[in-house]
Amino acid sequence: MSNELKQSFQIRINSLITQINSLNDDGNNDEIKSNLSRYLCILISGYIEKNFIHMLVKYFSVRNSPKIVRFITQTHKHTTNLKMKKIEDILSSFDTNWTTKLKDCQKYDEYAGAINSIVDNRHKIAHGENTTVTVKSLRDWFEKINDFFEEINKIIHN
Repeated sequence: MSNELKQSFQIRINSLITQINSLNDDGNNDEIKSNLSRYLCILISGYIEKNFIHMLVKYFSVRNSPKIVRFITQTHKHTTNLKMKKIEDILSSFDTNWTTKLKDCQKYDEYAGAINSIVDNRHKIAHGENTTVTVKSLRDWFEKINDFFEEINKIIHN
């Protein structure tokens, strides 16, 4: 995911949050808000997947590792359901210290909670199950996910 695509995702997500929040709370828009919140959840889940793989590709591209970049893009181009455990497994496959540093992070539980909640809700939505996800929780999780990516960036570059 290029910086332009990342910014595009962030703009779309933030715009959708604004649109949902702009709807009146008079009870007439509850179904619309619920449907838009479900879409927002799916969009954030896609953002996690694309951004995580892009960070790895970018890291190894800078280090002139074309074989590793090809491996990442071929192996993980359709990575889905990217819960924290899966992220840890992928990180460990490159450097076990990355996972150790991530787990030692002060906000690890917050990051894991946000990521796992997004993926769990996306799974429920995709399979037609009920979910009570709200725009407020999605906004909060999205902020934590962005903080998580900043932390991962620091970890893999140190």
